[in-house]
Amino acid sequence: MATTKDFDCIGFKRAAQEKIYEQIKGMTPAEEIAWFRQKVAHGPFGSWAEHMTSRTSATPGPLHCSEPEEPYNDSKNDPS
Repeated sequence: MATTKDFDCIGFKRAAQEKIYEQIKGMTPAEEIAWFRQKVAHGPFGSWAEHMTSRTSATPGPLHCSEPEEPYNDSKNDPS
C-alpha cells in the first residue's frame, strides 16, 4: 500500500536552516546571539519567552537538603 507525502519535514527543516544561515553568515558569535534573541522576542513565542525569563530571574537559589552532604571519598573503591 503506497502512501503519498504531502509535506516533506526534512526538506522544510533544511530550507529553514539554510535561510537562517544566509541571514547570519559573517556575524560574530555575539551578533548571532543578539540576532536570535531579537527573533525570539519579536516572534510568536515572544511573550512566553519574556514570561519565562522574568520567572527564572525571580527563582531563589538551589535547594539544599536538611542534612549536609558527606564529602566524596573514592578510597572505598581504590584497589590499592
